[in-house]
Amino acid sequence: MHEISEENIKGAEEHAQLSHKHGQSIEKVAQAAKKIDKSESEHGQVIEEAGKAIQEHAQAALKYAQAAHEDSANSTENFCNSSSEHGKAVEEHVKASNEFLKVMRKQIEKTK
Repeated sequence: MHEISEENIKGAEEHAQLSHKHGQSIEKVAQAAKKIDKSESEHGQVIEEAGKAIQEHAQAALKYAQAAHEDSANSTENFCNSSSEHGKAVEEHVKASNEFLKVMRKQIEKTK
């Protein structure tokens, strides 16, 4: 089976760690969204849940990347699993972004 290079595995590990931090930042955005308009708190809740999901997928991506590093015989499978988890984190990011845009659109409409 093809082995994944150390450089790619290290990149996946670093990326997973950054994604985890990004998920934490998304949670902070959720708190801000909740404060913007308390009547629209469900948007903040969706954003917060997405931030938590990003962190969970990032943690799983990191676990698989580390497993690829430790077990070269299964590095391809673990690297693919890591990439898949990263993809799920990206999907959650898009969900959070779209929800935040809804909040901002409502705020813009209020100012017209």
